[in-house]
Amino acid sequence: MRLFKGTKHVYSTDETEQTILKRKGWKVEGVSFFATAQTAPKATATYRLYNPANGNHLLSTDPVEVAALQRRGWSNDGVAFYAPQGATAAVKRFHRGSEEHLYTADENEYQVNTTKKGYSGDGTLLYAAVTEQK
Repeated sequence: MRLFKGTKHVYSTDETEQTILKRKGWKVEGVSFFATAQTAPKATATYRLYNPANGNHLLSTDPVEVAALQRRGWSNDGVAFYAPQGATAAVKRFHRGSEEHLYTADENEYQVNTTKKGYSGDGTLLYAAVTEQK
């Protein structure tokens, strides 16, 4: 679930966390893509980090990036979810200046934001599903 408050965004698979955030005034934007809370062989671990200096969150699948951000003061919230093996929807990461990073499997959303709204694109972060897998 993608939630926002002001210019801040957070991605959460935890229903309790989502409820708490909604009570604190965060608004639900909806589901950007589907992943799983369960690990599996060849699943991609996706870590959520938090910067206490500016309140930003970031998702990363790169252990080197995670370690570098931790050295710069970011806290590692741990594995937020796993991108399942065989998923085919490219989830792209983009941001504007020091604002929160955003993630989407919607190619149009990515293109509009990176060509017309001043966001910088980081390219594909992971592959997920665009529909819920049962």
